[in-house]
Amino acid sequence: MAEIRDFKECVTKCILQEMKSSGAFYTWNNKQGGADRVYSGIDRVLINNDWILTMPDSEVFYRSEGTYDNFPAIIRWAELQKKQHIFRYFNMWSIAPSYKETVKQGRKTNKKGTKMYELVGKLNNLKGKLMQLNREI
Repeated sequence: MAEIRDFKECVTKCILQEMKSSGAFYTWNNKQGGADRVYSGIDRVLINNDWILTMPDSEVFYRSEGTYDNFPAIIRWAELQKKQHIFRYFNMWSIAPSYKETVKQGRKTNKKGTKMYELVGKLNNLKGKLMQLNREI
């Protein structure tokens, strides 16, 4: 236990826990034959609460042994999809005194790349400026 005391203390301080797993029960073997072969479940994938909240359906799959003594661990995750807000243009913005200046500022961007990439950058910048104008009106 003295060999792993520091590690256990780190896991406790960082509030880590083992990721949900499937596949091979043992994750290591000594690659010896017959009765001398030893299997152990020494490998773990540890995660914190932020990971669990962001990717609650994540799981590690331990594949069966291969070339190496440790079995491969494949992690599958899917982040929670953030609800996307649809951008809507409101005609009332055009009557605001600062509308033209807001549009000029929104079109300014330092994005360099293809014409389409630059256009998308300008539109995203303009979207932010118009949403800010909407809060001010």
